[in-house]
Amino acid sequence: MSKRTGALRAITTIVSCVLAFGLAVGLNGCGKNDEELIRASVSEVMDVFKNPTKENLQKFVNEDEMDLSTLEEYDIDIYEFLGHSFKHFDYKVNKVTVDGDTASADLTLTNADLGSVVEDATAEMTEHIDEYADVINGDNGRNEFMKIFFNKIYEKLDASEETVSTDATLRLNKVDGEWEVDDSSMDAVVSAMYGGIEL
Repeated sequence: MSKRTGALRAITTIVSCVLAFGLAVGLNGCGKNDEELIRASVSEVMDVFKNPTKENLQKFVNEDEMDLSTLEEYDIDIYEFLGHSFKHFDYKVNKVTVDGDTASADLTLTNADLGSVVEDATAEMTEHIDEYADVINGDNGRNEFMKIFFNKIYEKLDASEETVSTDATLRLNKVDGEWEVDDSSMDAVVSAMYGGIEL
């Protein structure tokens, strides 16, 4: 499972891109003051993750510009992964602060803990590794093993009854009259969206 980290890193990068692009689209709206615009835009994008269907997500996923090679290598469907990962997702937009050309949105993000789920799936499969010998030694062994591994993650995510609420702050900067997401705040937000996973 040496590629596990690479696959999860690719997936978290894609979530960052979806957030950034979705917010960029929403933040170009008009007719609202900055605070209202930011609050509405953040809520609109978070609602997509609260109902992570392929139809909802595709509006913000540009497959031609995103590096999906690691996922494709293991035949991992990004929409399937996001659907399972955000099955228990919820959010609250707390205080939105605008100070000149900078702004912040304080969020409370609730979800199943992806990090714990991955650790549990890894431990379980490692404990029973002998049972996967035929799969691993097959012609397409590593890919087939990764499919089993991710299916195990999906099962555990779906069955999860515990959620974690994590606070995170999304920062924004106004550039040439338009609000842009401050990339330095994205890791904390994405981590919180996945239940506090370490990125």
